[in-house]
Amino acid sequence: MSEEMERYETAEVQPATADVQAAEARTQGIEAKGVLELRAPFTFEGQEHKDIPYDFGRITRRDIRDWAKQRPGMVTSVVLDLDGQEMIFCKAAGIPAEMLDSFDVRDYTQALGLAVGFFGS
Repeated sequence: MSEEMERYETAEVQPATADVQAAEARTQGIEAKGVLELRAPFTFEGQEHKDIPYDFGRITRRDIRDWAKQRPGMVTSVVLDLDGQEMIFCKAAGIPAEMLDSFDVRDYTQALGLAVGFFGS
């Protein structure tokens, strides 16, 4: 094989490898367990919240499938859908979805960012 052909084949592989490595780095950047430190603490159902512990290990395949069944005829990704992002974070944090209404918009955005980041999207 000519040297020029070898360079061409190598060039074809490198971008794909870089994309895979970048996706892995994004996923690895979000810990499965952690604590979301709230910028704006709030009270929900009589309890003050200054932080929200989360564990993405709580999410099961069934959770994702049940969410998808609520959207018949729609082809979407749980990570790309706002309701899906909320479901992921709420399941991971063990909180009711209604609690998100009490979040400051910056905390809300950070919570959803954790969900999206964990799944590497």
